[in-house]
Amino acid sequence: PQLLEALLQLDWRQPAEELDDSLALMLAALRSAVPLPEPLLLPHLAQIEGLLLGRSLVRVLDRLFDTPLGGPLAQQRDSCRSGSPLSRALLWRQYWQGRQQSLAEAFADELTLSVNCVLRGDFIEGVRALLIDKDKQPHWQGVGQTDLADFYRWPACAGANNPLWRELRECAGNGDDSI
Repeated sequence: PQLLEALLQLDWRQPAEELDDSLALMLAALRSAVPLPEPLLLPHLAQIEGLLLGRSLVRVLDRLFDTPLGGPLAQQRDSCRSGSPLSRALLWRQYWQGRQQSLAEAFADELTLSVNCVLRGDFIEGVRALLIDKDKQPHWQGVGQTDLADFYRWPACAGANNPLWRELRECAGNGDDSI
């Protein structure tokens, strides 16, 4: 409510630079007026890092699923366990691959993955299970290495001349359809 009220008070007809300044001042005032909640996972950072040690997703998941956890860590583990195996595998690959990427390459990958996940990933199945049928029983896809590689290729149906994709590909210095 405070944010909406503050936004309504702004003079949206002022020049762009002044509006930017007004928005920055408004956000700073709101930030100082509203206390942030205590972090749930940060106090467990060392334990989280220990659970995620290793390059093998299978071993990391085995360790995570076999470790007794409580509170917010248990909730996150359960969410991971019930989520899409394909999404877990893509996230794990992004985690390791992103360490060697430029920002443009990471953004290009993120755009490509997002489009592919909506077109043929488990996103649609998750929406069906949670929002449409509301059975909360998603039927996730299996994961194969060729599946993951395909998710890093720009889909032909999205158009090779997509301006955002073209710009990111050029910034990444990569002229083909995979980053």
